[in-house]
Amino acid sequence: MWNEVVGLLGIRFGSEEEYNQFRKELIDFNDWFRREYPNLTCEEVRRAYNMAVKRELPLKDVFPVLAPKYAGEVIDAYRRMVDSDVEVNRVFAGQLLTHQPAADPTPDQIEEIMNHHLQSAINTVRDGDTFPDPGNALYQWLFDSGRIKPTPAEQLRYMRQAEPQVRQLLASEKESLGGGTIGDVARAKQLGGLIAQAMNGNYLPDYITRVQAQAKYLFLNDYLKTLSDSDQLS
Repeated sequence: MWNEVVGLLGIRFGSEEEYNQFRKELIDFNDWFRREYPNLTCEEVRRAYNMAVKRELPLKDVFPVLAPKYAGEVIDAYRRMVDSDVEVNRVFAGQLLTHQPAADPTPDQIEEIMNHHLQSAINTVRDGDTFPDPGNALYQWLFDSGRIKPTPAEQLRYMRQAEPQVRQLLASEKESLGGGTIGDVARAKQLGGLIAQAMNGNYLPDYITRVQAQAKYLFLNDYLKTLSDSDQLS
């Protein structure tokens, strides 16, 4: 989904380093988005950004940035439009009446899907990129299936590696907020508080959750690298 949005926004990267940094920041952004808009479907996100770039939403500008402030503006404008448009609501209601929900995938189907996802991740790492793994979905599947078992020492090592990276990600997210709205100011204050508390050795629950997610991301990419290397040798 986000790859399509990146294309719609025309986001470009001047170097491989910029691209890799973007992939890392996308993890944090995706987690924020899922917390703020848990009921929004991928199709609605695509529709919202399509309408935004076609100037069909009441937005002054559509900035080529994936950050909470700008994503929030697009989604909020889209929701206001949907809520106020009788015809759109009629169509959505008709879709709900005529389309049956898809059946849940079977365990075998899930296994097939995730193995395909794993191979795509391996290919990404083999090509020299890092795999973002939004929501730690691939990591969790590998962990639950017993394919990865980080030891306590490894968990501690990756947490220590992740912690300064999270501070940097929080600082980048804070900087991306323009401060033009009350929400921006409140969010920037919250992020600043997380950073300040962490600098003083007081790790708040939200901060710890972010560090854990980043540590899983780092562990997964190192694991994928070992799979990529062994596959190349075989």
